[in-house]
Amino acid sequence: MINYIRKNKKIIIFCALISIFFIYPYISNNLNLEHDTTFHLSRIEGYATALKNFDFIPNIYPYKNEGFGYGSPMFYSDFLLLIPAILYNFNLSIALCYKLTILISSFFSALFMANLISHLTKNKYSPYLGAVLYLFSNYRICNTYIRGALGEIMAFIFIPIVLLGIYEVLLKDKNKYYLLIIGFSGLILTHNISFILMCIIFLFFIIYYYKNILADKNIFINIFKAAFITLLITSFFTIPMLEQIFSQKMYLHQYGTSSNLAASAFLPWQFTVNETIFGFASNTLDKSQTMTMNTGFLILLLPLFYLFDINHKSNKFIKPCFIFGYLSLFMCSSIIPWEYLSLFSIIQFPFRLMIVSSTLLCIVASIAIFEVIEKKQLFIFILLFIISSVNSVYMLQPVFSRTLVINNDSKYSNLLDNSILDPYYTACYLRVELAAADYLPSTFLDYKNASKIITDTNNNEIHDNFEKTYNTLIFSAPENTDIIIPITYYKGYQVHAINEDQKVKLETKPYLGRITINTNSYTEFEVIYKKTTIQIASIFVSITTLIYLSYYLLKKRKKTL
Repeated sequence: MINYIRKNKKIIIFCALISIFFIYPYISNNLNLEHDTTFHLSRIEGYATALKNFDFIPNIYPYKNEGFGYGSPMFYSDFLLLIPAILYNFNLSIALCYKLTILISSFFSALFMANLISHLTKNKYSPYLGAVLYLFSNYRICNTYIRGALGEIMAFIFIPIVLLGIYEVLLKDKNKYYLLIIGFSGLILTHNISFILMCIIFLFFIIYYYKNILADKNIFINIFKAAFITLLITSFFTIPMLEQIFSQKMYLHQYGTSSNLAASAFLPWQFTVNETIFGFASNTLDKSQTMTMNTGFLILLLPLFYLFDINHKSNKFIKPCFIFGYLSLFMCSSIIPWEYLSLFSIIQFPFRLMIVSSTLLCIVASIAIFEVIEKKQLFIFILLFIISSVNSVYMLQPVFSRTLVINNDSKYSNLLDNSILDPYYTACYLRVELAAADYLPSTFLDYKNASKIITDTNNNEIHDNFEKTYNTLIFSAPENTDIIIPITYYKGYQVHAINEDQKVKLETKPYLGRITINTNSYTEFEVIYKKTTIQIASIFVSITTLIYLSYYLLKKRKKTL
């Protein structure tokens, strides 16, 4: 690590400076609350609460959504929010925790893109240009300052690692498949959809370089090893997620039937618009409401220099990046018959492909221009840097005029009355904490007005004297009654009847998204969330895999010394 820092201190300092520049609207300004910002603030606060209760791999955030609880950690990993969660517990404000997360994500995104490009070319300017273009792509600006899409923002960190792994395994050193493990594991633990998209892109690269794989079967073996080890390492998250998905129908299952991909595909003019618009639509003739989610004109046009590289001096990895980059860009278009492609509804919006396109074309843009134009390269770099900087200032300046904000010292509790978002959204749940509520049981229960005390199935109040401490609820109820407990039902919740010094496990069922039981002949009860057998086994598999890999690497290191 020390040697890496010494060798790359210039690019490290450069990436730190441009990252600070990227978040300059947040340095002296408040935190603007965009589409999903409050959801990610809720994730940080929820994880911080879990840590205070010594729950290091939480499954439920029990205080979310009016106290009914929300199981988002089982579907949207909060693992990489550990640092802001810890800082929040040390009394750093929720807004500053979020801003710090953006800063760290920006720095490593730029650094890892620069590192990738430095492996693909010997040109000394390309890594610097790549870091700038990648960090300030219009799509990334949109994710940060319009959509508040923290998961995708963090995915920008790991996509360059995945691509470096693809390059090494397929073209250079097949034994560096550990890069695939790191990159894909990071994507799984930050943004599931970006992980799926990069798996598809990896498949395209495999098809493109199929001759290399046929010539050396060890390449295929190492790809399989990478996939298998990634599955083992991340099993603490992926396997329980699948368990919950198949346990009951949830809001997210609606994407397969109600998601209208065609409605969010790009109209032709959207590929070139260059203005920050704080709208909600992604496909509309009303430009005042249409978000800017394209690559930006530099990433769009500079890769075309590759067509003039008649001597083919560019790294041969650049050609598939060029092809797949523009292909994924074209796939965002409304020309594609998305209305017939419901199979891909899991990505929610075609513009998700822009994260792939921005990355691949950024690589080509940063390398091709210096391969074609050999003279005055320093001047070209400075010119492009100035153009990118001016455009970035232009794109980021509107952030300062946002009025939907929270102060840097605001407390998380200030968000919970829902008054901030109510004028903009209507929902039957606490929108500031759940966003689109993808991970609620699909019952359309009005959580805002639903009873928050124990009731029977006819909504008659049973008892309002109960004690709740984190994931445990203790209450009393009459015998032989079907009762509804005001806790969102997820697999793993257990209800025990307390009979003297013994606890008798009762059968639990979902009822309009909440837990219901029959009290039988008991009157005292305890509700507790306990990890399922699959959850426990998955954690064991992940920890065991990490211990074994650490032992293997140490043993291998000793042999090389």
